[in-house]
Amino acid sequence: MRDGDEDTMSGLGTSVQRVPTGALFGVVEKVMKPDGAFKDRPEEWRKRILNAKKISDEIRAVGNDAYFVPRTYILFNKVYEQLVPGHKVSDMSWEYFEANRTGLYTAIASFINDMSELRVATSGRPNAKIDGRLVKDAGELDKLTYCFKGIIPVENTMTIKAVYKFLFDLPENRELVFTHGDLHSGNMFVDTGTGKLSVIDLEMAGPQTKFAAMYQSDATAVNDIWDMVDKLPRRKNPGLRWNFDKDKHQTYKYLRRAITDMYEFLGNGNTKDKGEFVEKIDGYCGEMRRLLGVLKSKEAGEVRNNMPMIIKGRGK
Repeated sequence: MRDGDEDTMSGLGTSVQRVPTGALFGVVEKVMKPDGAFKDRPEEWRKRILNAKKISDEIRAVGNDAYFVPRTYILFNKVYEQLVPGHKVSDMSWEYFEANRTGLYTAIASFINDMSELRVATSGRPNAKIDGRLVKDAGELDKLTYCFKGIIPVENTMTIKAVYKFLFDLPENRELVFTHGDLHSGNMFVDTGTGKLSVIDLEMAGPQTKFAAMYQSDATAVNDIWDMVDKLPRRKNPGLRWNFDKDKHQTYKYLRRAITDMYEFLGNGNTKDKGEFVEKIDGYCGEMRRLLGVLKSKEAGEVRNNMPMIIKGRGK
């Protein structure tokens, strides 16, 4: 759907296995074999699967024809999900996407907005890290960067830590909104005949930071989508504004790439080309320093615009 990185949520190991079944026509059985983040927490994963039925019933009850959410059935201690027509958004041709961009974005925006309206938004932070599974917390980031002492220039390790702190301290990381939680291009299908968007796998639905909702999936980190969301009516959260910022998304992407490459370098026992690795990290950090400067300038401008005129004019 977009050039560049793959969705960060893909490969989490939190999507259920989907197998065709002859027991019911038009459904797939959701085999409850958690892996990845839930490999050692099967009971928590089972609760998420069962909660997905409740959420799918709630979002279906909204009755928005802009998108389709399949029914979930529980029969004889097994969970089934209604089949959806079409192809994964991740498998769409670029030509089809370009020709149907507006309709697709409108459907995604409608779904995001309706999900946010299922619960009242709250303030707070769900954990001590930036959502997106970069590192556990700032302490773990310190340990990671220490492993590269003498490999990555100090200026670059300092940049990585400074960018992490900047993003971690953003207001978007202190606002919790009800979301799908795993809205990547593999969980969205499009019927190329009708143009209808279908959204599956609601196991991760729940409160999520605005930062994570907007930026961690490249499939939905699109300015046009969030502009559309901000123009839609809201009753439970009338004051909610997303205010997507493409520079924040780009900064997050470079940070994600840097940390991912650092873990991969360590995982390969430092056997990867050291020079190529250092050059890539240097490139990421150069872009992050540039973007950080842009973001801080914007932040300073916003503060100045919110000052009383007497302060702006130094009393004149």
